[in-house]
Amino acid sequence: MNRFILTCCISLLTICSFSQGLALFKEKGKIGFLNEKGVHVIPPRFKEARSFNEGLAAVFEKNKWGFINEKGEWVISPSYDKVKDFNYGIAMVLNDKDWFYIDKKNQPFKTLGKTYNFKGGVAFYKPGEKVGLINQEGVVIVPPTYEKIMYLNDEYFKALSQGKWGIIDAKGNIIVSCMYDAVGEYHNGITWVKENEIFYLWNNEQKIELPEVTKIISIENMDYIIAKKEKLVGMINSLGHEVIPFMYENMGELSEGLISARVNGEWGYVNTKNEVVIPFKYDYVLAFGTEGLAAARYNKKWGFIDKEGKELIPFKYEINARNYVYRKRGSGFINGLARVKYKGKWGYINTQGELLGNKWYDNLELFSK
Repeated sequence: MNRFILTCCISLLTICSFSQGLALFKEKGKIGFLNEKGVHVIPPRFKEARSFNEGLAAVFEKNKWGFINEKGEWVISPSYDKVKDFNYGIAMVLNDKDWFYIDKKNQPFKTLGKTYNFKGGVAFYKPGEKVGLINQEGVVIVPPTYEKIMYLNDEYFKALSQGKWGIIDAKGNIIVSCMYDAVGEYHNGITWVKENEIFYLWNNEQKIELPEVTKIISIENMDYIIAKKEKLVGMINSLGHEVIPFMYENMGELSEGLISARVNGEWGYVNTKNEVVIPFKYDYVLAFGTEGLAAARYNKKWGFIDKEGKELIPFKYEINARNYVYRKRGSGFINGLARVKYKGKWGYINTQGELLGNKWYDNLELFSK
């Protein structure tokens, strides 16, 4: 029986770059890997490399790609022109202009026709004009009857049928019938749908009309759904009731009891009663994390503040805030460390502002869970 692979796009994987306790770093033009204590577990000796995934990292040596383990030992010797990272025990590799699949023992697998990226154990299957889903064994679990399927998360997908959108799960079960002009993300039995230019909350098959809402920004928190009415942003709950007035230019998710909000181009924080807790004075802010800190940018430099707005780590750094927002890592700290840039070099600082290993690097990658 044929087997297939989960293959994530390379650009995404370069963001999700700290795995199994090892992070990629670059020093004097060479790449190595360090642990959360700053120890160089694998010394910098590679020209090109990617981060660990499922215990293996893709590494470029002698003009070919192979894979090493977390001790720096070759598991698959460098013999391929291109490789993608291992997922579900299989990787896609290129040799002599032909893509094929290997397992962790470097044994190839055959596939039938064109395959797509797997997510959540399933992949798109498009033998003709219509698309469905297959599992890793190549079994069709959703017949190719949809015009389009779009990934929401590991369990749910948007599906387009006869010009209308709905939501299905990874087993092909219909969650929301394909009868709407648009549908949103799906969390905890809630999504939003759009029909005849009107937004509705879809709450376990109950539709709640939102006549004044012009955009749903996020439904990740069912009690504090971020929405927009014309140019103003506020929050509603899963019943459609307003919980934070529509008076802000933008808002972030509720985290650790505080909500980031923007007024007159400046960011601050309010609580769930819409009381201002930290004044609106920052260029940009991230959500508070469990360590009680949030990254904030002031006068174009990043630092870290506590829940009272006190500056605990000075505003002198650069960070890539987009990565934290994209990966929903809120505060800027991951596993107690934040990746920062200072005077052109990258390093990790802890919640006291101390530099990991007392060392800066040409490049460092982000921690993951």
